[in-house]
Amino acid sequence: MSHGLEPGRLLVAAKSLYDDNFHRTVILLCRCHPEMGALGLVLNRPTEIPVGRVLPEEAAGRKEPLWIGGPVDGRSLWIVHRRGDLDDPGEEVIEGVWFGAASSLIEGVLATNAPDAEGTTFRLYVGYAGWGEGQLEQEMEADAWKVVPTGMATLFTGATSSLWDDMMLRSLLPCSREPELLTNSWLS
Repeated sequence: MSHGLEPGRLLVAAKSLYDDNFHRTVILLCRCHPEMGALGLVLNRPTEIPVGRVLPEEAAGRKEPLWIGGPVDGRSLWIVHRRGDLDDPGEEVIEGVWFGAASSLIEGVLATNAPDAEGTTFRLYVGYAGWGEGQLEQEMEADAWKVVPTGMATLFTGATSSLWDDMMLRSLLPCSREPELLTNSWLS
């Protein structure tokens, strides 16, 4: 894959992308393969549904929101987390952050994270964003997406309402600052 497309990068929807599924979205690219396509999770679409309602046995009492990962396979659950100490943490997306969809992984993360722990260590997503072979590259050629680096703070921030604006700004500025430091608030 070209255009800087690799796991751990963010796809920021161009202003001209009006598809309801992707308008003003920021997507964590989790998998990229030239012959198999790409898979990502939308970072700025929380729901009002608590994780405990979706997984009543595994996550009883959990109030963290379920996130919409994308329009593909709305029955699938995906998790992004910081628990590298698990026996099988899944696929590492960036240093210190993993993702996966195995029910044993989701259960393991939920079982080892206190419901009211300080600092978010996971997000649970329903569905995902997917592209077939060559599809994302075609969208890149059509300038539908900007590609920017990411950091852990971006993945677990609660400021989803400004995430697209912050990442769009980051995509336009040539800057060597760490991703966590380059936000609209930093520039103010």
